[in-house]
Amino acid sequence: MPSITRRRLLATAAVAGSLGAALSRGGGTAYDPSEAAGWRHPQSTPGNTTAVDAAGPTTAGSVWQQEIPAELQYRFNGFARAGDRLLMPTHRRLVGVSTGGDRLFDVTLDADRALDRPVQIDTSPRVFGNRCLVAGGASVYALGVADGQPRWRYDVNSSIDGVVLLGNTLYLSARVGSEYALIAVDATSGTQRWRRDRRFVPLAADVDRLVVAEYDTVWNLGDSRLTAVDPESGRRLWQSDHRALSPSFALGTVALADDTVWHVADKQLTAVNAATGDVRWSKSLADDSASRGNRLAVADAVYVIEPEVTQLTAFELDGRRRWSRGLDGAEYGISVGGETVYAATQTGVEAVAATSGETRFRVDPASTAGDGMTPLVEEGAVYGLAGETLFGVTDS
Repeated sequence: MPSITRRRLLATAAVAGSLGAALSRGGGTAYDPSEAAGWRHPQSTPGNTTAVDAAGPTTAGSVWQQEIPAELQYRFNGFARAGDRLLMPTHRRLVGVSTGGDRLFDVTLDADRALDRPVQIDTSPRVFGNRCLVAGGASVYALGVADGQPRWRYDVNSSIDGVVLLGNTLYLSARVGSEYALIAVDATSGTQRWRRDRRFVPLAADVDRLVVAEYDTVWNLGDSRLTAVDPESGRRLWQSDHRALSPSFALGTVALADDTVWHVADKQLTAVNAATGDVRWSKSLADDSASRGNRLAVADAVYVIEPEVTQLTAFELDGRRRWSRGLDGAEYGISVGGETVYAATQTGVEAVAATSGETRFRVDPASTAGDGMTPLVEEGAVYGLAGETLFGVTDS
C-alpha cells in the first residue's frame, strides 16, 4: 500500500492550491519555460537529448577520480553539475563533489517520522538556480546546491513515477489522495501550479509541449501511449497511436528535439511528429533490454547505444544509418558534446567522433567494473561514473 503523508514544506514555503479533481492553481512566481543559466544534468535539456554545444575533450590529457561507495544493492541514479560542483545521489545520500574531484558535502534526506530512517533517492537530480531537485519515497525535495541543505519539500501519497524539469516548473506523476495525477510544481517555492487527475507519466518537454506516457487505466500498466499536454495548463494536445510496454517508458528511452519525439522500444527506434503524434519512421535495433540510463542522444544525428550487443549506432535524422560500431563494455549512458559522442562503459568512458564513429580516446579509471552513468559534458571536460568511481577527464 502507498504511504500516506501530509502535505508540508520545509523552510518557509507552504503548499497552496486545491487538491480537487481536474485542474487547480497555486501561488508562486510566474510560469517560465526558459532554462536557468548554467543548468546541466545528464539529460542536458528538458527534452532528454543528452547533447550540448560545448566541445568536450578530444584527448584524455588529465583524469581525476573519486571513490563513492554505493549502499546496499542500490546503485546511483546519475548526477548533475551546478557551477563548480557535481551533485550525485546514492541510495540515501546526496554527495557534493567539486569539478576538480574534491568531496564537498554528504547529506541524507529526512523521511516521514513514521519510517524512522532516511529516504531512498529515486531520481537523478535536476538543478534550477541554487536548488537541486530530487524525488525520494513520497516526496520531492529541493536542496541547496552549495551545501545540500533542505529548502522545501512537496509530499504526495505514493512513490513518484517520473519527473521532468522545464524552466522553473517541475512536473511529476504520483497519487494524491485516492487519485493518480500529473502535477506541476513551482521549482523556486514548491507551490503547486496545477494538477490533472490522470496517470500521465512525464517523459520529456520543450516550450510547446510536455510528452507523457498515458496509461489506459491506473492499474493496467502493460500498455501506454505517447501523449502531449500543454505544459502551462495540462490540457491534452494529442494522443499518439504509438504504443509500447510500460517498462520501455524509462526517461532514457525518450527524447524530444527538432519537432520530433524519439523513442527506443521493442527493438525499434521510432520517430514521432511532436506536433501531431503521428509516426514518421521506425528502424530496427539489435538490442531491446531494459535500462536505467540513457539509450539515445540527439544532436546532428540520433545516437543509440546497445549494451547487450556492445554496439553504438548513429542514424541520420531521416532514419538513414550513418555508421555502426562495436563498443567493448558498453553501458546505458550516452551523450554528445560538440562533434564527439561520449559513451559510458563499465569501467569509464569512450569518446567517439560523431561523423565517423572512430575512437578519439578511452579511459578506464574504475578499479572495479560496474554500472555506468550518462557522461556529463562541459567545455573541455567530461564527467562520468563507472561502478563506484566518479571521474573527470579534461584535454590538459
